[in-house]
Amino acid sequence: MVQFTPADRAGLDNILANGGTYTVTIDAADIQMTPATEQWPDIAPNLTTGFELPLTPPTNPTDTAMVLLYGDVWGRELLKIGNRIGRVIYRKLPNGQYEAEITI
Repeated sequence: MVQFTPADRAGLDNILANGGTYTVTIDAADIQMTPATEQWPDIAPNLTTGFELPLTPPTNPTDTAMVLLYGDVWGRELLKIGNRIGRVIYRKLPNGQYEAEITI
């Protein structure tokens, strides 16, 4: 499960409030990436250069509340990013983790 450093938390809070770009490093499991999903046609050619998993925030307030109450850390952040019409570009790093470049 993703755990943000205090600097990452501050960076995320800043772009959520003011817009901009911020990059964090997360584990493959946090975005449900597996060797099989890394081979998907839309992902494989862009695995290390950058690919997007489009955000579709819930439109029902009950669903939003469920994500905020029961979602994991990264899922809650994705909800906040999506609600701000943001996007996340992922890049696989040599160590197997992923860089997530968040832009709002």
